[in-house]
Amino acid sequence: MRRTGIFVVFCFLAMTVSIFAFDVEDYMPLGVGNSWTYEDSSDMGCDTTISRIAGTTTMLGYLTYVFVDSSAVTDSVDTSYMQLRDDALYSLVTFEEEDTNYIEQKVAPDPFQIGDEWVMMLFDTSWIEGTTTYHQHIEMNGEAVGLENITVPAGVFMNCIKLTMTGFYTILVMMGGDTMYYGEGSIGEHTLWLAEGIGPVKFYDIEIEEEETTETYSVLLDYSISEINAKPYSMPNRPSIELYPNPFNSSCAIATTAGTKIAIYDL
Repeated sequence: MRRTGIFVVFCFLAMTVSIFAFDVEDYMPLGVGNSWTYEDSSDMGCDTTISRIAGTTTMLGYLTYVFVDSSAVTDSVDTSYMQLRDDALYSLVTFEEEDTNYIEQKVAPDPFQIGDEWVMMLFDTSWIEGTTTYHQHIEMNGEAVGLENITVPAGVFMNCIKLTMTGFYTILVMMGGDTMYYGEGSIGEHTLWLAEGIGPVKFYDIEIEEEETTETYSVLLDYSISEINAKPYSMPNRPSIELYPNPFNSSCAIATTAGTKIAIYDL
């Protein structure tokens, strides 16, 4: 009876672990024509931005979704790129407007669980100006913090996944073998909430520049998701778990559905 009881608890724990594994594609619907309208805050007041997936291309050897962001206030248009690979969801970024050397930034691994942490980006570069050499290091890290219910103008979205992105930089200036300057600082903290089947519903950014801290936000006003990409809200399938022999003495074998993560606890 005792072994049977432990086995029942074990199965329950194993299924609980499996339930809380999330597929990033369920929270970022990528499809040509999908669009999101946001209200953005800034130092100049509020703006309205429409982000639309305008098409696809191939970059760095992967299928890439092309996002076009249009501002209703400034009439500016920006283009960004996102890739869904086997291991993670990536965005491609540059540090200069005219730069075509794109850097991979891991938005979230696929799949992931609440509490997971990962390196989003590591970037090291050096350049020489005259007799002076500059070294720059940038690091960004991500974390799946938890689930939250979010209310924005577009509606109430339950169990949104909260992702945080933090980073820092260092700059080293050398002249010959002498250190002329060393500086470091925070890139800030960026928080993103993703709703299942919808995508980003809220952004909150804290930017730190020298002694000045700036807070900005974006909230979802409206969205249009193709029915082809939309996925119904449903609980994950219950995994199949078998243990043999059952009951057992000193050892046993466990067989379960592919992809299921099992944790064994000493009760």
